Amino acid sequence: MALQSLLCLALFCLTAAAAANDPAWQGAAAKNILKQQPKSLAEQAISDAGFFPHYLGPIIDVQNAGVKGEVYFVNSTTIKIAGLTLPTGPPAPLFWVDYHHLLSGQGVHLPSDKYGYNILGTYDNEDVYVTIPVSDQFPTVLSYKSFGVWCAKFFVNFAYISWQ
Repeated sequence: MALQSLLCLALFCLTAAAAANDPAWQGAAAKNILKQQPKSLAEQAISDAGFFPHYLGPIIDVQNAGVKGEVYFVNSTTIKIAGLTLPTGPPAPLFWVDYHHLLSGQGVHLPSDKYGYNILGTYDNEDVYVTIPVSDQFPTVLSYKSFGVWCAKFFVNFAYISWQ
């Protein structure tokens, strides 16, 4: 499977490179084809029926604030935190997906079903589902690199989990 994906990617790149230098390919349709980025191997793996749900592991409580939970990808746009415990300790906590492996504040604030886009309140061993916004640039959860509880007031990572 991986070899087949690599061969398809190589063929796409060779075709795109040849097309970019061919005057016959300079029309609008050709430009749209060349703009499309090939999916990474990780993103292509999403289409495999056995990928979801996917267990990531326990959330890492960086600040020893009592944050606990087991994190899963439910599908390509949903994260589940099973048994989430979030005590009243962190000021201004938010659910966050980030473009870096450690939460950095460079990412997206995610709403919760319980609190919406407001600052999170407490959770006591609750199962929580969070939906990731998708775009052309970030089409799936695998487009990001980490998820967690971010403090908007002090720009601090309280708890997170990262993936490749």
